Amino acid sequence: MIYIEKNTEQNFVLELDCLHNIQSPNYLFEFIGIVNDSTIYFTTPNISIHTGRYDEFTITDDDTLTSIKTGDVVRSDDSAINFNDGQYDYNVYVTDQVIDINNVTSIIDQGSISTGKMVVVGEDSVLDDVYQ
Repeated sequence: MIYIEKNTEQNFVLELDCLHNIQSPNYLFEFIGIVNDSTIYFTTPNISIHTGRYDEFTITDDDTLTSIKTGDVVRSDDSAINFNDGQYDYNVYVTDQVIDINNVTSIIDQGSISTGKMVVVGEDSVLDDVYQ
């Protein structure tokens, strides 16, 4: 399970290297909101210094970015996303190609190498003005 706190930059660790045989892997993360049915495609470099043992990634929840609405599809090739708090299903895909975040269909068609749950907790530091 991945646990993310709102408005923070943090690392998360998964064991992915043992699930494939690609020498220089690039990972695509797909987060699917359970409540709001939004989909987020996300890439970030593997920063692990022991990739044979574990894979480590950085993710930033940044509430100054555009809020994700129900049914939205969001694509990010940096580590900053404005997640809604709640639960997500995640899928991880791997490829030896450079990932074009705007064209992920061919990577997804190959099938995921890992699935799981993600929880995002906390409150936005920037509250929406209800009078806008």
